[in-house]
Amino acid sequence: MSKSECYDKECKNRDLVENRCVVLVRWHDASYQDGPIYIEDIKKEFILESVGQLMYEDENSITIGMDWHSKRNYWRHVCHIPKGMIKDIIKISIPESFKEK
Repeated sequence: MSKSECYDKECKNRDLVENRCVVLVRWHDASYQDGPIYIEDIKKEFILESVGQLMYEDENSITIGMDWHSKRNYWRHVCHIPKGMIKDIIKISIPESFKEK
């Protein structure tokens, strides 16, 4: 069964990318500054760093998840980042000995 045929809720590989890796992403986030504020006090750059397993990637965005629950087949703590907001990204391969068989 190929990944594209794996739609069933019980399919163990349904929500896993083929080349799993850990990513460290440094990205520009939007910011909100409340209260009275002067133009010179506006924070124009708000950089976040996020780490997790790569769940999904295409030409426009990446999605990373912090926790994969293999028995229940779902992700927790998911972050979706448009690629236009990404400043730096590092991908680290997961050793075969650690991957679930």
